[in-house]
Amino acid sequence: MAVLYRPHRGGLTEAMKEVRAFDTAEEIIKFEEERWSKMSPGCRAEIGEAGSTMDKRIGWLTRHVLIRNDAKNEKFVGGMCDIDTYKDCSKEEALAQTRAIFENWL
Repeated sequence: MAVLYRPHRGGLTEAMKEVRAFDTAEEIIKFEEERWSKMSPGCRAEIGEAGSTMDKRIGWLTRHVLIRNDAKNEKFVGGMCDIDTYKDCSKEEALAQTRAIFENWL
């Protein structure tokens, strides 16, 4: 099983340079919580359910990875992920497929 993640950046080209594959959605949440807690202690991450859209540029059913810090009343998008499209692929296969789709879009 593979789920894909990319950080929120200024543009898709920059974000796709950092695309990563994980085994589960829970691993994405843990990764984001560890990443953001260094800058804003107490952050929680969650994968949004609403607003999933197909991004044909990369072949993803995209969901937002939301970062929350209730102590500071903060909520923002830390990245995007696809937890559906590549669930029957290995991580390597998923990365290769999404990179090929993206290269064809460019």
